[in-house]
Amino acid sequence: MTDQELDPAIAKLIEYGKVKKQITWDELNDQLPQDIIKDTEKMDGVLSLLQKNKIQFIEDDGFHDDDEDEDSDDIAPDTVTHKAVKEDTRKRLVYNEKNSNGDDPIKLYLREIGKENLLSAEQEVELSKKMEDGENIIKGVIKHSGMMIPEFYLVAQKAFSRIDPHEAGKPRKEINEEMAEKRRLRTYYSEVLKPILPEMKQYIQVKKQLYDADPTKNIFEDESLLELQKTILPALQTIDIQSEEIERFSDKFIDAKLTQGKITGANISVKIDDEFMECVKSGKPYIQQYPIDSPNPQFHKEVDAKALWNKIIHNAWQSAEPGILFWDTIKKE
Repeated sequence: MTDQELDPAIAKLIEYGKVKKQITWDELNDQLPQDIIKDTEKMDGVLSLLQKNKIQFIEDDGFHDDDEDEDSDDIAPDTVTHKAVKEDTRKRLVYNEKNSNGDDPIKLYLREIGKENLLSAEQEVELSKKMEDGENIIKGVIKHSGMMIPEFYLVAQKAFSRIDPHEAGKPRKEINEEMAEKRRLRTYYSEVLKPILPEMKQYIQVKKQLYDADPTKNIFEDESLLELQKTILPALQTIDIQSEEIERFSDKFIDAKLTQGKITGANISVKIDDEFMECVKSGKPYIQQYPIDSPNPQFHKEVDAKALWNKIIHNAWQSAEPGILFWDTIKKE
């Protein structure tokens, strides 16, 4: 018997599965502790055990179109086949003066990093608090923006949609990554999103119908949309937005006008200073911070200035947005 088979929670799950002959994702998520659910390697082992014991693993949808609902009785549940993935043995990096060449890059790196002063415990705590404060500021902006419902509807689609483990032409690694991402989204967001999923779906459908009927109308004054918002938004305000979603949502600001008709009646502009343009020319990273002019900012982040500049130029060429305000030049003139 393997260590996993001896684990009481997994053994109980296997016995349960032998009786039912199949297990859904929700059942698996309910019966296994979170340290197993969040560990991709352990989950691959669990799914291999299910297959070994001839227990069917069903990707419990929770989200699919009405057409799929009608045909669902005719479709047999997918059986996930898993191959054990062996992790390469991790090797410890040892710095040894005697067996390292003078031009050894690892030796040079360790020598250089050894010259840097380490942070004190107090400095680490201070920086951690600043990072947390900055993240909370970003979360607050996102939660009070108009992107919460449509973006978390997309999250729900990923979290509750069906994954075909036998999809032709798709590498097994890609399927495993999709399943791991699905598990992550369900772990963090399922509790909040599942109860309001019907209202979110209805909101998106009503919004599309209103826009298609009259693109010039302010659809957000519609009573039906406002009523749905009253149900959906309070629940979404309780979500702890994870760093992966923060980064993805933030990147969408510059891309907001690429889809024609998605945002109307508004212009998007970015304010750029001379320091940013110098970083673009030199290839150095640029520091973003909030508040902008504060000597002790609550939040700061290094960004690739050249990559960001190229993105702005590409989007401006394609959609005439965002506009650019060269702020230091404006102040000088």
